[in-house]
Amino acid sequence: MSTRAFFRLWLPAFLAAAVIFTAFPGIDIAVTRHFWGGRYDVWPLNYVEWLHDLRWWIGRASWLPLAAVGAGMVAGFLRLNRPAGFDLRGFVFMALAYTFGPGLLANALLKIHWGRARPYAIAEFGGDERFTPALLPSDAGGAAFVSGEVSLAAAACALAWLLAGPWRTAAWVYGFALTAIMSWLRIAQGGHFLSDCVFATLFTLLCVWFAHAVVYRVAPVAHGAHPGGGKS
Repeated sequence: MSTRAFFRLWLPAFLAAAVIFTAFPGIDIAVTRHFWGGRYDVWPLNYVEWLHDLRWWIGRASWLPLAAVGAGMVAGFLRLNRPAGFDLRGFVFMALAYTFGPGLLANALLKIHWGRARPYAIAEFGGDERFTPALLPSDAGGAAFVSGEVSLAAAACALAWLLAGPWRTAAWVYGFALTAIMSWLRIAQGGHFLSDCVFATLFTLLCVWFAHAVVYRVAPVAHGAHPGGGKS
C-alpha cells in the first residue's frame, strides 16, 4: 500500500474518531451500558467460559502472520519455495510492526502513562473512578487506553503489506476480523471502552505503516522492489 493511499484512508478515519469521541464522549458509556449487569463489577459475559476461550484463541491467532512470515524466512534459508516478501526483510518488518504497535505504543507508552479508568471502575458502573474521554489523559491509573489485545489483533493486518491481489484482501479480512472480535470481547466483558478499541486499531495501523517505511524506504533496498508490488 502506498503512503498516499494509506493516509487517504487513515487520516479521515482518525480525525472522525477524534472528533466523535471528543464531542460525544457519552458514546462510550452508552455502548458499554448494554453489557453491564447493573451492579458494581458485574458483567454477565465475563462469566461465560467459552468467551474467555475465544479471547485466548484470538490472541494466539493474532501472532500467526508473524509466525507465517518467519516460517517463510526459514524456508528461504533452506532454498525452499516461499511467497514473495516472506524473507528476512519481511520478517524484520513484521517484527517491528508488532514491536512498535502492541509492544511499545500500546503497552509501554499509552497504557502506562495515559491512566484512563476501565469501564468496571468508573462511577457510572458502580466504581470509584471518574470517566474521562479517550484523548484526555487521566491520573486514574486504569491502563484502559488503549487496548493492548486489540492492538495485537490489529497488528495482524501487517501481513497485507507483504501480499498482493486476492491474498492481500484475505489478509485484511483476517486482521480486521480478529480486531473486531477482540474489540467486542473486551467491551462486552467490561475491560475497555469502544474508543479504546478504535484508537488501538488506528494507532497500530499507523505503527505498521511506519515499520514498513523504516524497512523498505529508510533501510537500504536490497532487492529493488517492494513486496506486494506497491510503494511504502
